Amino acid sequence: MSQSTIYDQAAKAVVKMLETAGTDWCQPWQVNGSRNVVTDKLYRGVNTLILGSTPYPSGIWGTFKQWKHLGHPVCKGQKSTGIAFFKPITKETVRPDGRTEEKSYMVIRSYSVFAAERVTGYPIEVSNVTGDNHRNKQAENYFRHTGAEDAAWA
Repeated sequence: MSQSTIYDQAAKAVVKMLETAGTDWCQPWQVNGSRNVVTDKLYRGVNTLILGSTPYPSGIWGTFKQWKHLGHPVCKGQKSTGIAFFKPITKETVRPDGRTEEKSYMVIRSYSVFAAERVTGYPIEVSNVTGDNHRNKQAENYFRHTGAEDAAWA
């Protein structure tokens, strides 16, 4: 999957949300954070938007090989979701005058991942992320002090 395809996928997800909800828009993506099943690292950047806008609330993702290695093969006929992996690379080169210099660049790779809901036998625990217990108190205090009015702060 090319880099532009991944960004196109993110843009299409946002456009679809706007077309579907119009002025009654609300946050449709998951707030529990999408993680890799093997590394347990949170996905970041555009991957957050792409994975969070899917209908899979577990937030657990892995490649075909990762799921197979864990003994939870992907169910037949399931479609993957494309993500991007960015890695900074620094390469040391020798100039014609003998001095060395470092050049930095980014390597971008695309991967296809599957949600835990799309594999065989993986135990899924989805926490309830709604309600006042999961609200960000620091953010609420900030907005409360802006003078904006909201029934939730009253």
